[in-house]
Amino acid sequence: MIGAKHFTGIAGYLPENRFLTGHPLLAGWLLGLAILGAFLEINFGESADDLRDVFLLSILPAMYFAPKPLWRSAPMLFLMAACLIALLCWGVGHWLHPEIAERSPKVNRLTNWLLAIPFALAMGGHLRAIFWVWGAAVLALLLSPWLSGGGLAEISRGLNGFRIDFALHNAQHTALYFGVALLGMFAFMPRVIASGAPKAVMFVIWLLVTAFIMVAVLITQTRGVWLGLLVGFVTLGGLMGLDLARRRAPASARRWILLAAGMLVALFASQSGVVVDRLKAEADVLGKVVQGQPIEDATTSSGIRLRSWAAAVPWIKERPIVGWGGQGRKAVIEKTDQLPQRIKDITRHLHSSYMDTLVNFGLLGFTLLLSLWGWLLYGAKSACKDGRIPRDLFNFFVAFMAYFAVVNLFESYMYYSSGVLVFALICGGVISCIWCPKQTQVTQSPGP
Repeated sequence: MIGAKHFTGIAGYLPENRFLTGHPLLAGWLLGLAILGAFLEINFGESADDLRDVFLLSILPAMYFAPKPLWRSAPMLFLMAACLIALLCWGVGHWLHPEIAERSPKVNRLTNWLLAIPFALAMGGHLRAIFWVWGAAVLALLLSPWLSGGGLAEISRGLNGFRIDFALHNAQHTALYFGVALLGMFAFMPRVIASGAPKAVMFVIWLLVTAFIMVAVLITQTRGVWLGLLVGFVTLGGLMGLDLARRRAPASARRWILLAAGMLVALFASQSGVVVDRLKAEADVLGKVVQGQPIEDATTSSGIRLRSWAAAVPWIKERPIVGWGGQGRKAVIEKTDQLPQRIKDITRHLHSSYMDTLVNFGLLGFTLLLSLWGWLLYGAKSACKDGRIPRDLFNFFVAFMAYFAVVNLFESYMYYSSGVLVFALICGGVISCIWCPKQTQVTQSPGP
């Protein structure tokens, strides 16, 4: 029989799952599925459906063997609340407006927000497992131009001013992925450089990977993600600056950070024309918004969003508590006269997770979303204080949440596979650390 010490790999390299102690086969199986899923979901989403089903089914025995306090933890309560809210909104919809209600309740619209739970169990509260899963997702992104897109030819087109997406659904979702990766590359730069020798070589590797990710963010030409990154980097820079000032990070990290920032600013400047041209495309619409003038053009990106949101407001006011059910956002688009028919034919959502939630699930769903985010931030802060989450991971998570809050204002990422996957991966790692016993100490961020 294979024992835990044998199964944890050569020299104990396979990380121990702190929630499945004594069950190394199951723990290893879950971690392998999580790593494989993180890699395949990005480039082969539909092909990975069977793998996702196996992963979710494997969680059932994992929950049986997991410590009982996990059953009563906040994420499990949020999961139950998501089911109840989805069922309630569906039931009220059938009662009050059956003509637009769904035939059956699609509870997954809300329970998808809690897919972080399976990933948290698979990561087992171990930093090495967390970075393995996250690393698999980053590797999938780095390979996406060749696995899904047009390779170097598509990158070249992007550098020449064309908007690219590497065939990852569309450019907005591609930008979401790469934006998260860019935040992570900066947040974990000292850790990456310290992970190998010599440090100068690791820095060059880090710089090349980061430069590629930054180019990808630029050529996706997604302004909502650019704004989200601005907010995210301001947040991350402030937290990292505080760590340096309070000596929570090695002083030697400052020179690496400044050097990297200088090089990447130069790269950004070389592609600034793409940014300027993209921003100019919506300047007239945004100018009218600032001046309080009506939006006449409903075919631009900003015009479509602003008119869709305006059309949704009366629907929200009419059903403020429980919303209109899962078909609510679609009904808003179909019945509004503020959008041309050709736009309505290709649009089924309101281009904002917040507006979609308020229309579909009312204040109940919106409160669930904000409560979940609030608990994650509070739990991460508490876990960081007692050493269960290292400072660099905490800084990254706070910056990620700032970024994620902004980008969801302009796109319904919480209802698409890209946003669900990103949220599950990042929050799964954080929840796995929060779930660890308070006496557990994780490895702090090393510095170069």
